[in-house]
Amino acid sequence: MTLKIKKLKINYKEQKLEIEYFLRLGFKETLLYLHGGACYKNDFLEATKIPTFNDYTIIAFDFPGCGNSTYSKDQNLNIDDLVEITHLIIKKLNLNNIVLIGHSMGGLVGLLYVLKYNHIKAFIDIEGNLTSENCVFSRQVSNCSVHEYKNILNQLTQNLKNSGNKGLKEWSKTIEKYSDPKAFLHYCYQIVDYSDNGKLVKKYIDLKIPTLYIYGSENKKNLIFLKKLKKENCKLAEIDNSNHFPFYDNPKIFYSVFNSFLKQLIVKDL
Repeated sequence: MTLKIKKLKINYKEQKLEIEYFLRLGFKETLLYLHGGACYKNDFLEATKIPTFNDYTIIAFDFPGCGNSTYSKDQNLNIDDLVEITHLIIKKLNLNNIVLIGHSMGGLVGLLYVLKYNHIKAFIDIEGNLTSENCVFSRQVSNCSVHEYKNILNQLTQNLKNSGNKGLKEWSKTIEKYSDPKAFLHYCYQIVDYSDNGKLVKKYIDLKIPTLYIYGSENKKNLIFLKKLKKENCKLAEIDNSNHFPFYDNPKIFYSVFNSFLKQLIVKDL
């Protein structure tokens, strides 16, 4: 099937949004990807090129202020808004049989979506926010002025460029070319609040659908909550030689783990 890049116009809170997305149709489950903060839909583009995923419908869209989706000067959206915008997109595109995949901030949006709406078949969380230890940059900027924020963001981008990690370098390019700084800042406030106060680990553990939490090996020591997930027999996957962006750092292993999880879903359906 042909990959199509399209624009979707939606009305949300009396404002018009233009959301860009890519869609590749298939006859198996719909793999819906939610990107991280200051990231964009193309982070999941590689999935459309992998033969083992040829039969799946694959879709990813840019959140407002990310990629090529709009964010007007008077908008002030948060994580709860992204949950509802995701729901509007799912309804408008008539998506069903969905495996939801969320990375970082998108993992938080995905978890909240699954908790609110009960039609998701499975959830893959890629280093999504579950506790305060997931908040590094977002916490750093959540209480700073706009001027301070711009300086911190510039320093972050420079540090990422100098990193020896492929995924972090890719993120620096995305921040510079495809991210509205104001939107990123607005999302950070509620990322911190949910991570600190949302009791997300318990909510994740209590989900009634198949789940998989994926993390990079370089971050294992910082994600203390992994011990809790392991104790509760949650499915975990560590991607070797990876940091926060395993789909860039080690795509071969990342998508192999991804594919194994999908195959287990099919077996359970038989």
